[in-house]
Amino acid sequence: MRIEGSSPCRVAVLGFRRTGRAVAAHVLAAGGELFVSEAGTLSEGDRRFLSRAGAGFEEGGHTPACLAGADLVVPSPAVPPDHPILEEACARGVPVRSELELAASLLGEVPLIAVTGTNGKSTTARMIASMLLEEHGPVVLAGNIGVPLIAVIGEARAASYVVVEVSSFQLAQSHALRPHVALLLNVTPDHIDYHRSFARYVAAKRRLFEHQEPSDWAILPSGLESMHAGSMSRVRFYDREPIGPEPVWRGLAPHNVVNLRAAVCACRVAEDGFDLSAVDPDVMKEAARLPHRLVTVGEVNGVQVIDDSKSTNAASTIAALATVDRPTVLLLGGRHKEQGYDDLARSIATSDVRRVVLFGEAAAFLGEKLAAAGVHPVERCRSLTDATRRGLEIARRGELLLLSPGCSSLDAFRSYARRGRAFSRIVRRAAS
Repeated sequence: MRIEGSSPCRVAVLGFRRTGRAVAAHVLAAGGELFVSEAGTLSEGDRRFLSRAGAGFEEGGHTPACLAGADLVVPSPAVPPDHPILEEACARGVPVRSELELAASLLGEVPLIAVTGTNGKSTTARMIASMLLEEHGPVVLAGNIGVPLIAVIGEARAASYVVVEVSSFQLAQSHALRPHVALLLNVTPDHIDYHRSFARYVAAKRRLFEHQEPSDWAILPSGLESMHAGSMSRVRFYDREPIGPEPVWRGLAPHNVVNLRAAVCACRVAEDGFDLSAVDPDVMKEAARLPHRLVTVGEVNGVQVIDDSKSTNAASTIAALATVDRPTVLLLGGRHKEQGYDDLARSIATSDVRRVVLFGEAAAFLGEKLAAAGVHPVERCRSLTDATRRGLEIARRGELLLLSPGCSSLDAFRSYARRGRAFSRIVRRAAS
């Protein structure tokens, strides 16, 4: 692996999960030297792999040893940008680049379409990729959606377009990322524990536009125009984008109509002559179906059960409640993200939610917010298992049982996907 034509370089990879493994594989395949620093414990398989590859490694924490002789540091998205090791790397003059930024630098002339926002990123990225693939493929979809871009860089270099979902974590670690089309959907409080403040979270999102040039496009809602201040790219406001009364959006939930409008805007600026009417409506409906996002997982005693575990912040649960059309028992809880819960409590107070069952670390916090908004009755349970069982007990035939936690899963589960799968298992056992 080389940096700007230099001799093969030594890369320090911080974190050895999905992203770290993909970066490591690329570095080794490119002939670079590798050192892996893992905050947790490496598996026996990981140790064997690294030893056979001649790579150095450490585990149980990131120490200055990982920087010895390093020409480049690539941190996992989970490593905060103010981590002491990253600050030490900067002090030593060692470049720090996110996996996404490193991969994007290898794309050559392939247009990069980057999608970020607090909510709706995955769906909108899928919509863009699906629409462009229909008419102008091949298209690679990667990033925070689950596939590190560097893991598919060979395929991406041969694509017509590369669409990436970009998290605030990735943006906080990126210093020169330049998408041809940069789409910001929305910004509401999220990941404050990682960014330390809402202002720093917003600053991370703004990085999507910072290095764009006059030939590039920035897409965002008109209410967030100030987020583009200082950027040289052209601007288009997706909330002013006409999409017409076409069947392509018929049947989509309100929040997904918003996502579609943004996706159409991105396709129109990326591809001259893009024709929405040529898109198969079923393609859009399929793109809007995400695992653990408003997915019906079963019916128990006449109660429809919906998994919305992907709602990990207050704004996402508010969007989910907008789709509710009958009395609902809401399961709410996990590890809260500090902000947005007053708005959520008011939304619950004016919705079709008949009963709220709280669970997990945030139960007391959420109970106070709901009480202040006049929401009652509210019940508290210790775990998701207890909350699901209680929800099924009190939900009536014809009602919904909705898991839309409004919180991260990290008090009890490694990811929202694991929480969603656990929820489905509990429901299946109850139905048997």
